[in-house]
Amino acid sequence: MPVAAFGLALALGGAYIADPAFQLKALLLAAGLVNVLAFRRAMAKRKDGAPSIAMRLSAISSMVIWISAIFAGRWIAFTY
Repeated sequence: MPVAAFGLALALGGAYIADPAFQLKALLLAAGLVNVLAFRRAMAKRKDGAPSIAMRLSAISSMVIWISAIFAGRWIAFTY
């Protein structure tokens, strides 16, 4: 499947880059990766077994970011 997606991206590369839905999904993927790094940092700093407020906020934002990325990905299909 990734090979097929890569081939499709090569065929429609310029159109995808100009698509606002694709740009939103790329931004959300980058935000998700930054959130993962923030969560790992918060997890390394915790002193006891209980999750900190930063970890809880990161978990909530992670759910919002990844679900939004899914919807943005579906939105790409409806722009062509």
